[in-house]
Amino acid sequence: EIPSQDGRLSDDDDSTEEAHDVVEELVKVGGLQIPAELDLSTFTALYIGDPAHSRQYVNIMLRFTSMSSKSPTSMWTYYPKEKKLDATLPSDIQRKLNRRFFLTQKARDATTFGILVGTLSQRHFTAAVASLQKSIQDADRACYTFAVGKINGAKLANFGEIDCYILVACSETSLLDYERDLHVPVITPLELDVALGNSDWGDYTLDYNDFLALAKDRAPPVEKEATSDGEEDAPYFSLV
Repeated sequence: EIPSQDGRLSDDDDSTEEAHDVVEELVKVGGLQIPAELDLSTFTALYIGDPAHSRQYVNIMLRFTSMSSKSPTSMWTYYPKEKKLDATLPSDIQRKLNRRFFLTQKARDATTFGILVGTLSQRHFTAAVASLQKSIQDADRACYTFAVGKINGAKLANFGEIDCYILVACSETSLLDYERDLHVPVITPLELDVALGNSDWGDYTLDYNDFLALAKDRAPPVEKEATSDGEEDAPYFSLV
């Protein structure tokens, strides 16, 4: 270390120390963590395993297909048992993504939400529930919280006043296989954030920690000014 003429360390040393404190932002895709700034458009994604009953495969492909500009050039699947390589993306992946967008649009019309706590072992789940409650209350809507085991239509039908449920669970169990059999939408925390107008539909993720990161960085809501009777009576149009 070379001091300057006044005896203090030079600015170069300070900048070096600051550089060591910078933490690289990572994005979780399935079980992988990749740099957020990494452009995947020059990569080919290869999934090894049978995707037929793999929740992790659905999680990964939903994330990749929703990326606007940085998604992999192609996505391949290798089946170890058959020793077969398939370079085509299953058509149901895009249908699943379209379905999630549809449910998000339906959630925009909901006035009463139910928060389903599907996990007690994951980290930060209590923070996720608290953040969901605050987001719903800030939007002038009502919410109730339920600790449930296995979700089924009979349980949810006991609460007829609920218009939409938000499931707080690990990323691999956030999408219900029998979701179409339920009488009300069941969405994820990030989908709720989009439905309430707090964020835009973009890179799709099932990890509620991504929702927590968005809520943490968000500025506090601005108090609404009093509106005239004419503005309050303005028409509202639903996309569903």
